[in-house]
Amino acid sequence: MGRLGERIRAVAEALRELGYTVEEPSEEEFSEYMSGETPTGDRTTLEDVLANDFLMVHEVAELSELKKMGVQVGRDTVVEHYPEVYRAHLIALEYELTYALRKGALEWFWRRLPAVSVEEPWLPREFSHLRGRLESLCSSIRRRLLRLLEERCGSLGRPKDIP
Repeated sequence: MGRLGERIRAVAEALRELGYTVEEPSEEEFSEYMSGETPTGDRTTLEDVLANDFLMVHEVAELSELKKMGVQVGRDTVVEHYPEVYRAHLIALEYELTYALRKGALEWFWRRLPAVSVEEPWLPREFSHLRGRLESLCSSIRRRLLRLLEERCGSLGRPKDIP
């Protein structure tokens, strides 16, 4: 087992600790998926992901979701199965941000928060039904962030403009 396999297994365990049921991708599936084309032009490299625990959590969860859907994982997965990939991406983003909050990595959380937008300009019209999932994710993140702030700052009261 190489470095990638070790990272996949470690991240799978971290996801299990978050209550996620992992369908672990193989090293080959992971590397093939990371080297494929994307409709958004995203060029995050395998090395970028291997070097970042939060991105690893995201990619392992995303691949796990695709495997649960019965999607064949490889170089062409994103282009050939975009609706499924987008659904998997949203679930993975939720676990990535939950992991970041658990680790107290607010910098990462704030850096990635723009990825959680209900106004995704590149989201094709036929996928508009997925906006509900994004809105739900935004609400969930807002609640988790408020809990984290209350834990860190004490119960100082909630400003009236934060639901």
